Amino acid sequence: FIPNLCVLDPSMCYFVIETLMGPSQHINASRIPYFTQYEPNPTSVKNMAHWSQQVRDKTFSKFDYGIVENLERYGTVKPPPYKLAAFPTSLPVALFTGTNDYLADPSDVQRMLSELPTSPLVYETDYGHIDFIMADNAKEKVYSIIAKLIQKFSSS
Repeated sequence: FIPNLCVLDPSMCYFVIETLMGPSQHINASRIPYFTQYEPNPTSVKNMAHWSQQVRDKTFSKFDYGIVENLERYGTVKPPPYKLAAFPTSLPVALFTGTNDYLADPSDVQRMLSELPTSPLVYETDYGHIDFIMADNAKEKVYSIIAKLIQKFSSS
């Protein structure tokens, strides 16, 4: 749907992307028809249902199959939460977050950070969700930092 819309009407395409993923000040609008040949990537209905469950229930839990199947799979009526506190403390973590990212709300990011056993390196930008892939300055604001972190932690 979105790739076809972007070919027919790039300004409407940009409006749909911003409405769903957050505003961007960093995308070259003339490149949107090219980018949308590859993004947004398709996802499964189950993945979207899972995301919707977590938004609705304000949880960060495994998939809710309903009472009967939850009991079979998890041994509980409700799906268990992901155990971020069990994240390996020896694993270096970097989190890149955007203040205009509608799909990774700042309060959700803070909640996740508070549940991790160690403090990851946090890099905050004014990005919307799609900017991490499509921003014209992503090389400087994101990719170069990721490359340096990989080099730093792979040599230690």
